[in-house]
Amino acid sequence: EVASTFLPTAIKFHYIFNLRDLSNIFQGILFSTSDCLKTSQDLVKLYQHESNRVYRDKMVEAKDFSIFDLIQTELVNKFFDDMQETLEQTKNMNMYCHFAR
Repeated sequence: EVASTFLPTAIKFHYIFNLRDLSNIFQGILFSTSDCLKTSQDLVKLYQHESNRVYRDKMVEAKDFSIFDLIQTELVNKFFDDMQETLEQTKNMNMYCHFAR
């Protein structure tokens, strides 16, 4: 959905999303350990962190940020129930890193 919503233009020529981007999200999730994924809320937070890292970091306009956040929220609500509190928490600060141990 991201690739079809955010098409490249003359100004946003770097809006090229492909399967490599999707694989980077899953690679980031697979770097996680069982210590950091105790509940389904943790998985949603990690997914949002990785998708923000891969997709949102390429975006340049506040309007695009809002549309992307809406797409993320709809996707999470489609597959998970009762995640509104988790989605609100991830808006403030959502950071994972595998190198800081």
